[in-house]
Amino acid sequence: MVSSDWRSNGPLWSELSSAFGGIAQLLEPVGSRLTPERLIRAAEQGVPHADAAGLTVWPHGRKPRTIGPEGSIAHTVDQIQYAAGEGPCLDAATGDDLVRVDDLAVDSRWPTFSAQVLDQCSIRSMFSIRVQFDPDVRAAPQLLRTTPGCTLR
Repeated sequence: MVSSDWRSNGPLWSELSSAFGGIAQLLEPVGSRLTPERLIRAAEQGVPHADAAGLTVWPHGRKPRTIGPEGSIAHTVDQIQYAAGEGPCLDAATGDDLVRVDDLAVDSRWPTFSAQVLDQCSIRSMFSIRVQFDPDVRAAPQLLRTTPGCTLR
């Protein structure tokens, strides 16, 4: 992937725009209450090749937490990140706008996290984006895939 892929006329931008258009349709009808859980379900259904989705929320001065059902694969992956103190969502929430992991088996950025996810979960690739809800709350939605290769391809 090259940075031009993400420009407004690049191939990944087009796929991402299409995916979010599909998510918007899944979140209808207009006027219904949008919950984080509904948003996560819509992302799982609306983004091509995503096997699971989650949302890490990190209020200033507190510990990060996962929005979504306990026991879900995204919740398990996040719990491993929090315990290890490292991982793609934590990096996205604290600095990088976008964190892409094509294959946890060969990525060396988070050795403790990667080893535990590979041992305990079926996730091989991840895609996390930083979101700032307000000055005191950082967040990182994540898309997870059980096979190597970025979620957006």
